[in-house]
Amino acid sequence: MEVDAIAYRSVRETTVARCTYCKNEIEKEVYELKRSREPFCSLRCQAAHRSVMGTTRSKCAHCGGPVVRVNKELRKSKSGLVFCNHTCAASFHNQLRRKSRRSKIEIEFFDRLRAAFPDVKMIPNDKLLLDGFEVDIAIPGLSLAIEWNGIVHIQPIYGQERFAKILERDHEKNCRAVEAGVLLVTIMDPTSTKDVVDEALISVSNIIRDLLENMAGPTGIEPATSWLTARHSGH
Repeated sequence: MEVDAIAYRSVRETTVARCTYCKNEIEKEVYELKRSREPFCSLRCQAAHRSVMGTTRSKCAHCGGPVVRVNKELRKSKSGLVFCNHTCAASFHNQLRRKSRRSKIEIEFFDRLRAAFPDVKMIPNDKLLLDGFEVDIAIPGLSLAIEWNGIVHIQPIYGQERFAKILERDHEKNCRAVEAGVLLVTIMDPTSTKDVVDEALISVSNIIRDLLENMAGPTGIEPATSWLTARHSGH
């Protein structure tokens, strides 16, 4: 019984703090202060404080669901992104890590393609060929542009609104390529595996060889825009 009494007193230990809103001194249990860094003397003060601080309605950066956050909490976010729960936050950051791997895949593809055609000038992340629209690889001498489109161009992993904007941007880029007389080859990559790189290298290499042989620009050559999508999506 004596041990129980000591344990009880430890759990019920209190200390003096100040209400976050009205600044009056209040007595709070220590464990409550550890759970919340903003103590209040009453629910009324808590509600008034939130009203003063203001809230912002936003969308979860992962699923696109509605999220309401106190402005002070939003200011603590270094990225400016908000999530509706920890699951969405974890899924979002896992996708960012996968995106980083896709970047390595793109670099590998570029290095292997350049090694296969050492006499062909290739420019990574070029914005000149399509007048401001960035392409992953530009080959000006052949009027050829290559885009490596990962999962964000295939599925709405960041929400429908952002996905629609991505597709709209892709469409505008395709239209600009047609206007400029540039062959835009789009590699759809839903998996980011070595097999994707191998198959893309074969496809693009064949296109480059045809252009080098003809030296007549992209006329009559159809862009390979979706063959990888079909092969790696189980269809």
